[in-house]
Amino acid sequence: MNMPSTEETDTPPLSGRVYGETVFWCILFGIIIACAGFIWQLKGGSSVIEPDTLISQLWQGASPSHIWEASCIGKKPEGHWYINRLHTPDGLAMLGIAVCCFSAAVGMWCAFAALVFSRSEKKRPMYLLYCILSAIIALILTLNAAGVF
Repeated sequence: MNMPSTEETDTPPLSGRVYGETVFWCILFGIIIACAGFIWQLKGGSSVIEPDTLISQLWQGASPSHIWEASCIGKKPEGHWYINRLHTPDGLAMLGIAVCCFSAAVGMWCAFAALVFSRSEKKRPMYLLYCILSAIIALILTLNAAGVF
């Protein structure tokens, strides 16, 4: 049985490869940021919620609202609370997590651009449908990451 050569095998579409590479590097960057916040926390940086207080209240069965009231914020945070707290380890770690979450939106916009500007993608069947769906998905992901939905 003859095995097909590498030229004859199907390769993933360019838009899929662009999405995968973009998400990979964004997540790697976000992990580095989150780990930096975690290491800063271990070295004793001032936190939004002190670890001792957090753990003791978790063991006591306190509600999330009660735990946040004991924090330096004084209430349960909403939205992107970490942006104003980047000077704390918690804020930096949460920024890393947010970068990881937003990587899907960035990847979809890059995949959409690859669909629109690549000649090889335009030859694919249902090209227009892929363009429309990728733009809609990228918009939904962006709005979700921004906190609109």
